[in-house]
Amino acid sequence: MAFLDNSGDIILDAVLTEVGRKRMAEGNFSIVKFALGDDEIDYSLYNPNHPSGSAYYDLEILQTPIFEAFTSQNASINYGLLSNTNTELLYLPVALMNEKTSLSVGNTVKYSGIVYVRDNSGDSTTYNVRDRLNGVVTNSLDGNTTTPNNFALFELGLNTSEVVGTESNKDAYLTTTGLIDDTLIVSYDSRIIQTVYGLDPAGEFTNDSTGNLTTTLSLVAGSPGGGAAIGLDNYDNYTVNTVNNKIYYFNSTSDGTNFSVIAGPRSVVGGLAFGIVGALNDVYTNYGNTGQSISGLTGTYDYIDTTVYVVGASTGTTLQIPLRVIRTAS
Repeated sequence: MAFLDNSGDIILDAVLTEVGRKRMAEGNFSIVKFALGDDEIDYSLYNPNHPSGSAYYDLEILQTPIFEAFTSQNASINYGLLSNTNTELLYLPVALMNEKTSLSVGNTVKYSGIVYVRDNSGDSTTYNVRDRLNGVVTNSLDGNTTTPNNFALFELGLNTSEVVGTESNKDAYLTTTGLIDDTLIVSYDSRIIQTVYGLDPAGEFTNDSTGNLTTTLSLVAGSPGGGAAIGLDNYDNYTVNTVNNKIYYFNSTSDGTNFSVIAGPRSVVGGLAFGIVGALNDVYTNYGNTGQSISGLTGTYDYIDTTVYVVGASTGTTLQIPLRVIRTAS
């Protein structure tokens, strides 16, 4: 690993990935598209108050040393830049997990930054992982049922206090600009997960002017496939639906912030649950951790850590959800 000195001329350092080298060796290498990313850019270095004027606002960013190009495909670009031909857009949506425990809609809350998925497939009554997690991990996900109840809840929208989250602003800044994601592409490790559940689009997530919340959110199995491959080995895609997010600002006492994690206009709400592969013994041994103690929990556990990637089908808005598939060991 090395750095490239970017303090002078712009440097283009291009290398072939492992897949590219393989295809070149097979004689079928062809560049048909490219992607741009800004993983190494620290935008907080932009200084609009630089005493030398506007030519120096982004000087520190432009002179930041950058890594030499990686040959590993999944290390090249983690945060790709989006293309949008609408030059009048002022804001782009983000995706954030909603972990507000007051919602009472079955949503799970991260424990130490991780969403827990229970594997009860081989548990005895004595060591049932659900009993162990209850009271410590809030609403962990059940990975062994075909009708899950709990889900990881998240929202998409404009997370800015500069635009009030009213219904009219949602129409102006999201609906009319094509920034509503009716479907999401979910990428997951197929060695661990075999089914992805999303929200029934007929559900409801709304508030009123008196500060009351109405939710009728339920899960349905998503559709395998859809969207471009994420480029990670053993990862497959599912397509799931979203629910129209009708959490609005009505007044200072009913502004939606007690139910929503998005500060401005809200777009849609999504929820995910997962059906795990039935026989994971070798996966725990080869890719996970076995017989481990976990702070706050009694006994020992086997677990596998993985990441699920969520991408808005229309906007390209992304969310990464860290999962821990867990079972009791003793």
